[in-house]
Amino acid sequence: MLLHELSHIRRGDTAACFLAAVLSILHWFNPLVWLAFALMRRDIEVLCEDSVIEALGEHERPGYAATLLALAAPPQTPRMVTALFISHRCVKKRILAMIRRKKASVLYSAAALLLTVIIADRMHRRHGRYTEDRKSAEACSGNTLTHYYYRAYRI
Repeated sequence: MLLHELSHIRRGDTAACFLAAVLSILHWFNPLVWLAFALMRRDIEVLCEDSVIEALGEHERPGYAATLLALAAPPQTPRMVTALFISHRCVKKRILAMIRRKKASVLYSAAALLLTVIIADRMHRRHGRYTEDRKSAEACSGNTLTHYYYRAYRI
């Protein structure tokens, strides 16, 4: 458990979660922001589990899962503070994720990188066309706003 918490500290997860919480507060009306926040927290936990398994070794995976189960059991004695907030559903998901977790393949990573580059390129080209249309609309007319919107949103 301490390795898990240390990996949170080492990765700076507290600051990232704080920033995400602030953004969620600012965009409280947007359900996609809340979904992104929940998925980010889940991914953070999975990454921490992976770092613990990597540090302990694959042979310790069952023992780590047993520790998680013991922490989720009804308390017989006082326990660590971190164990007070572990739910049964959360432990089940964490153990299943540990069992099913596989490293991403090189092909999968390359495809994700290629998709990111394509999207960034399309956005960059669209922004360039957008600013060119704005400049030409301002040069052509006294009614800049009308031409600007006409040219920017034409299909």
